[in-house]
Amino acid sequence: MAGESQQFTIIVEHSQINVTAGADALFSVRPSSSVNSGSWSFNGEIVAQWIGQTVAVQNEYTSRAELFTSNGSLLLKSVNMSDSGEYRVNMVPTSGSQSSATVTLRVTGESQQFTIIVEHSQINVTAGGEALFSVRPSSSVNSGSWSFNGKTVAQWIGQTGSVDNEYRSRAELFQHNLSLLLKSVNVMDSGEYRVNMVPTSGSQTSATVTLRVTEPVTGVTAVSNDSTPLENLDTIALSCDASGTVQTRTWFKDDQPIQENGRIFTSHDKAKLTIIRVNRNDAGTYKCIASNSISSGAGETNVQVYYGPVKVRILPEHPVVSNIVSNLTLTCFALSVPWGMYAWYNGNNLLQTGQELTLVSVTSVDVGSYTCRVTNDVTKRSSNLTVHVSAQAPKTDESCTLTSGAIVGIVLGLLGVGLIGGVSGWLIARKTGG
Repeated sequence: MAGESQQFTIIVEHSQINVTAGADALFSVRPSSSVNSGSWSFNGEIVAQWIGQTVAVQNEYTSRAELFTSNGSLLLKSVNMSDSGEYRVNMVPTSGSQSSATVTLRVTGESQQFTIIVEHSQINVTAGGEALFSVRPSSSVNSGSWSFNGKTVAQWIGQTGSVDNEYRSRAELFQHNLSLLLKSVNVMDSGEYRVNMVPTSGSQTSATVTLRVTEPVTGVTAVSNDSTPLENLDTIALSCDASGTVQTRTWFKDDQPIQENGRIFTSHDKAKLTIIRVNRNDAGTYKCIASNSISSGAGETNVQVYYGPVKVRILPEHPVVSNIVSNLTLTCFALSVPWGMYAWYNGNNLLQTGQELTLVSVTSVDVGSYTCRVTNDVTKRSSNLTVHVSAQAPKTDESCTLTSGAIVGIVLGLLGVGLIGGVSGWLIARKTGG
């Protein structure tokens, strides 16, 4: 059941540890719940004991034993052959029954080459965080130091350690294993850190740990060096800039990855994208994504390629035939970026500007050639197209065509109706005395 109390236990990391004479032995344990007090003993004799945060080490071990109240572990320094045997830890928990565990220490007299054991040869930390350079000597050490770029960060002789003034507010040296903690790191702290140790016996040695500090990526921008590139003439370079630690850059055009070739290519760090002799198909939205292991950002820029005018057309197309007295509208089109400016000419005479030209009630006077001229203000180019306009009489409907005889008959008929009407009116007026 969830409410049942669990039995208190002591978790032992290694039930037996093997250490060379002169080195340090760490009896690493961890209680399953909070502890009020406890003790370590060897051959029935107390080595160290604690109540709460108060620790007492027996005289025989005062100079070489250290107790960690956070978990009850014991560090025994500069061990010798007579330290071999079984060590017992006893703990009294806050609630529950006390418990004990044993760890066997085996000290060997074989002389081994002194080494520095490095936990991680490279550590990656976010700017503002802490970097722990975790190391452990293979045997006891008399003195040593940590340095960065040839400058001392911290040093020690025996149990006396000191931190250089530049690092005093943010560096800490751990005497029990000579590891170094660097706080509030920044990008300038990135690089190789060297630890040097002089052992009690044997030759001094050194080891290195590389620190890599990463800042979040911010302020990503994509910028072109040319705001008005001309087609088939200009080469443009797009730059991707960002603040923070940039590990990778990736380029996209209209949300599709850039396909590099002999005309489109990037620099070795992808910070620059070059397009040689741009064409209209290169126009679009370019995006650069800058990123690192903890963050990323993107910047965009729109590239417009200027060209034209080309492919001028006039509707209706040549030849243009208009009915006399009808209106005729000519419309001009051209491919151009930016939009072209349109003008209409009759010979050298400017008629009007705009895409459309309307001839009202076409007569024989309007017959002739008409030219549409399109001009691009950016490319400074223009292109013309001319059409010939001719006029013709309107076509008649054959179903309504009358012969000359029929026309004469209609006229005579109308005259007869008029004559009869006039005589009738005269007779009526006379009869009534009018």
